[in-house]
Amino acid sequence: MLSAFFVYSFRFLKNYMAKTWKVIKKTLLFTVLGVVLLSVAAGVLTYIYQDDIKAMAIKQVNANLNARVIINGSDIDITFFSTFPDAAIEFRNFKIMEPNASTGSATDGKEHILAQAKTLDFKFSPLDFLNNQYHITRILLSEGQIHLKICENGETNYNILKPDTLKKDTAKGSPLDLKLKHIRLKNVQITYDDEQDNRHLNMKFNNASFAGSFTDAQYNMNATLDMFAANLTIGKQQYLKNRSIAIDASIMIDNKAKKYDFKEVKLKFDKAIYQAKGSVTSVEKRQLTELTISGEDAGIQTLISLLPSNISALFKDYQSNGQINFAGHIHGYLSKNELPSIDFKFGIINGTIHDSKHSMGLDAVNLNGEYSNGKAHDLENSYIHISHFTARLNGRPINIQYTMDNFEDPMVNAVLKADINLKDLRNFVTIPDIDTLTGDLNLDASFKGKIVDLKRYSTINKTSLNGKMQIKNVTLKPTNQKSAYKNMSGDFETNGNDLEVTNFSGLCGHSDFTLNGSFKNLASFLFLPNQPLNANSDLKCHYLNIDDFLLKSGSNTTSSDDKHFNLPAFLYFTFSIEADKLIFGKFVADNVTGNVQTTKSQVLLKNISMNTMSGTVQLNGNMMDKGAGQFAASAHIILKRIDVKQLFYEFENFGQDYITDKYINGRIDATIDYTGLWNRNLSPDTKSIVCDADVTVYDGEVNQFPPFIRLGKFLKVKSLDDIHFSEYTNKILISNRVVTIPKMDIKSNAVNVTLAGTHTFDNVMDYKLKVNMTQLIFGAKKDYEDEFGEVEVDKNGGVNVFLTMKGPASNYEIKYDTKSSIKSIGSDFKQESTEIKKIFKSNSPNAKPGEDLNKHTDEIELGTGDNETENEDVPKKHSDRSAQDSARHNAFKDFKKKLKNTK
Repeated sequence: MLSAFFVYSFRFLKNYMAKTWKVIKKTLLFTVLGVVLLSVAAGVLTYIYQDDIKAMAIKQVNANLNARVIINGSDIDITFFSTFPDAAIEFRNFKIMEPNASTGSATDGKEHILAQAKTLDFKFSPLDFLNNQYHITRILLSEGQIHLKICENGETNYNILKPDTLKKDTAKGSPLDLKLKHIRLKNVQITYDDEQDNRHLNMKFNNASFAGSFTDAQYNMNATLDMFAANLTIGKQQYLKNRSIAIDASIMIDNKAKKYDFKEVKLKFDKAIYQAKGSVTSVEKRQLTELTISGEDAGIQTLISLLPSNISALFKDYQSNGQINFAGHIHGYLSKNELPSIDFKFGIINGTIHDSKHSMGLDAVNLNGEYSNGKAHDLENSYIHISHFTARLNGRPINIQYTMDNFEDPMVNAVLKADINLKDLRNFVTIPDIDTLTGDLNLDASFKGKIVDLKRYSTINKTSLNGKMQIKNVTLKPTNQKSAYKNMSGDFETNGNDLEVTNFSGLCGHSDFTLNGSFKNLASFLFLPNQPLNANSDLKCHYLNIDDFLLKSGSNTTSSDDKHFNLPAFLYFTFSIEADKLIFGKFVADNVTGNVQTTKSQVLLKNISMNTMSGTVQLNGNMMDKGAGQFAASAHIILKRIDVKQLFYEFENFGQDYITDKYINGRIDATIDYTGLWNRNLSPDTKSIVCDADVTVYDGEVNQFPPFIRLGKFLKVKSLDDIHFSEYTNKILISNRVVTIPKMDIKSNAVNVTLAGTHTFDNVMDYKLKVNMTQLIFGAKKDYEDEFGEVEVDKNGGVNVFLTMKGPASNYEIKYDTKSSIKSIGSDFKQESTEIKKIFKSNSPNAKPGEDLNKHTDEIELGTGDNETENEDVPKKHSDRSAQDSARHNAFKDFKKKLKNTK
């Protein structure tokens, strides 16, 4: 029984499905045939009427537009299949020019493009073919550019409709009218330039759809926009740079009342969603605005993107999490000369802020703030108040309070309290030109004053900068410096425009320092361009190595060639210095005291004294920045009982390898005046060096000096290999890379020698010598004349031989000479030395009115014996001044000129 029921049911369903399928197939067939027939009919009608529709479209364009349209006839088409189920009038590759220059929109008298596009479709129903009345219901514009403009005189470039176009009754007699229901933009670039109010917009509609009964007096418009805002500029401020924006809006539009009622508007920036409700009503030339705006999940970057670009650029790398929100209200009239009331409140609750380039961020961020344009709705009454901002950087607190009132003449009141680790700070923000930063900083500071007062030196004292800062165990490594500053600690306090520093100590390389003093003009230095920081302080060091503080030229080198010296243009420094030990290269000194002053372009050394090289040094001098990487140095130096061997060693033999520390011994007293140029590598320009030195050597030795050994061989004696002398005094002049010795009387254990001449920095010598041969070996005058040429016998019976040593140090010659030439040298240098002293007197950094810093009574004159009486038994040879002496006089003139130019 049951099985019979199932068999019957199956047969019933089978027959029912077969009949149903037949009905479906017939229905589908008739539908497809209907669509095909309608399509064919529409296509046939399109083909039949296309010429008429084209002509009608061109006629309507000419009748309604006062702007020139540029398009080829072949680029106007009537389409159906590509716009199915609608038919469309399609314009391709067209341009619409701005109205004629006579309208004022084209101020240069030339035609400019208002709009151009790849396609513009006006869609209508195929049924309109039957009644010869075409109703445009949809418009599609794709791949286009539109440039809207308001000129300075108020004329616009987009008034392209003829004045009576909107008054025409298109229902009577016109075969073409607009009954728009939908407008779509696809990949359309729009620029808007309002030169009258200085507003500029550059925006691309990737896809925009507007739906509504646009030809009705009242209608509801639904809009969906996907667009990219390249730039919005209002005045000098830039907003919305390169931002993607999505908008969904429902707006009731009343064209008669000129009212826009925003029922629901959603704007999306990144992940943030903003909602707006309210209305805008046009009243004559003003807009009555009533809007409420709120935002949720608005990240800090989204909020920052709404700020002017010059502000948002400072925070472009920062992101945030947490509950960030704001709410605002805009109420009042908007016009060219008035603004509505604008009030916003914003905040962050338990948020985080981090820099995308760094690992560290702010945690536990809480902020409350508000913005308003005040009761008068203008800049003068505008303000922004951040009542509190709290956060933690790696668990350590930061607190900020900030207010700015009167945007027209801003008054700022800010308080900052922070207890932070500097390594964490560097991992949160970018600090340029710093390789290493660690240690602790505790700061409690405040500022109050007008921004404009910070821009003028005469008013900066009206501002108040107060606070205390303490640093502990700070390490700082500037990128361009060899050594790091380590273990720095100290207390800093500011009150107004000055900074007091107490027990600021630390290490740099192997050097230590402790600084106490005051820094004047702090606020001006921080806030005004090119303002100096004036310091008056005491610097004490147990160990001070100048190399530790020098800059380097490259990050991968540490050689001595990479020492760079720069004068700090911002620092005007006056400090007294006490150093137990001072080292610079091979130079070592103890018990260094004195005063140092720096200005924008000069370092002055005053009353510097030190124990060094087994003696003492007193120094006064200066170094001035001459530009182009050059420094002009001048000094007045007094040396007492200085070890000569140490002197040559520690000063690296003064850059020459002829007379070196391995040949000489003794002690030296000297008074030196020096000028010359140095570069940033602390290398001297040897051509610029000018030096005048009065030198006395005690207990001198010259051992195994090659020229003396060779001289001994020339004289056939060995006693010149090692020369010892108790004392000699001389003047040495340096100019044009030439060392000039006017006279050198050496009374030694071996021989008495009088020497004069020159020695260049290229090791080319030109010496004239008088050697007392009697001391070397007993012999008759004739024997010496036969051997050496002209000789003389002094009053004591001594025999003097006159010689020359000329040529490069590697290949010089020793010959006999006449005694007359050495006499002329002495008298010439006597006059030259007097002139040089006068120049140095006026050029010295320590010169006082009426004081001659180089005053001495020694007369310089070379003679032919111990007294100046010549032996008449010696024949005299007379000669004119040689060409060499004339050249030397010319060089001396250049020397004096250069010396004067160093003033």
